[in-house]
Amino acid sequence: MGQGEWRLALLSTVGTSILSNLEGSVKGEDCMLYGKGNKPIRPVSRVLCDLLNPPNKPKPSRAPPDDPIQFEFLKRATPGDPVFREVLEIVGSDPGRFSAELNSMMAFFNSLPVRHSISEVEVYLYPTDTGTARFCANVVYELIRERGVGLLGIAKVTPYEPIVVKGFGAGPTFFSEGLVELIDKYARLIVSKARQGFKVVVNATAGFKPETTYTALIALMSCAWRVIYMHESFREIVELPMLPIGIRQDYLGVLGKVGNGAPRYVLKQQGVDVDDLLERGLVEEVDGLIKPREWVRRLLEVVNECSKVS
Repeated sequence: MGQGEWRLALLSTVGTSILSNLEGSVKGEDCMLYGKGNKPIRPVSRVLCDLLNPPNKPKPSRAPPDDPIQFEFLKRATPGDPVFREVLEIVGSDPGRFSAELNSMMAFFNSLPVRHSISEVEVYLYPTDTGTARFCANVVYELIRERGVGLLGIAKVTPYEPIVVKGFGAGPTFFSEGLVELIDKYARLIVSKARQGFKVVVNATAGFKPETTYTALIALMSCAWRVIYMHESFREIVELPMLPIGIRQDYLGVLGKVGNGAPRYVLKQQGVDVDDLLERGLVEEVDGLIKPREWVRRLLEVVNECSKVS
């Protein structure tokens, strides 16, 4: 790596924009793919057409996690499947139109000033644990693997197989599990890549909204260099200000007193407002002990590790 050259690690949430854009573009009994101005482009297979427009059922891009269509797309989330290859070909013909993830990535690299010399980009994709999101993530992964240099305009682009975040998208009871997954699989990677000298860019354009919200917040609290998203109204890439967001010092002190668990009466004797911590969802009461929630404990570890990154 030459002097002044940067290495970037790009972490991107992945939603179902590929499917939603195809749903709006494939129409009619003849299963025709239409472009801008309602101009016919090409026919699509009957199998893909039926998957995109199931009668009397939700569109796949909006299907709930337990809908049978999720399993159908999960089965097809491989380059060996003909529907997958067909979608890959369609998205590859106009990546910016069909994929919110690729559109925002390409816009970001196009927006960088010339003085920013990038020698290498690593791409990490984060879909939720649904068949539709994993299908779309694999399409994005294959396109970057095959054409990443041309798409992003960088000499060396290395995509990694999608990292599934469990819990998000599976219902409210799994949300805490999703936070733990996000910290373990996402926040720790931010720290790891920052330690290796990478500038970490977080793309929060696509995906399940609570996931992208917490993704951005965790990025702001850790070692990320930039947080970006594609503005839906202006169709321009926006860089979020890297606000000095952190855990309030008084809560750090209080959570330090809680440690791995302490009786309520002991904490009260130390002046800890246990009810406030419970109401904020930072701790839970288990077998008579007040304990930090698992995601809180792991987030504190990440924030501490980030403070050691130069």
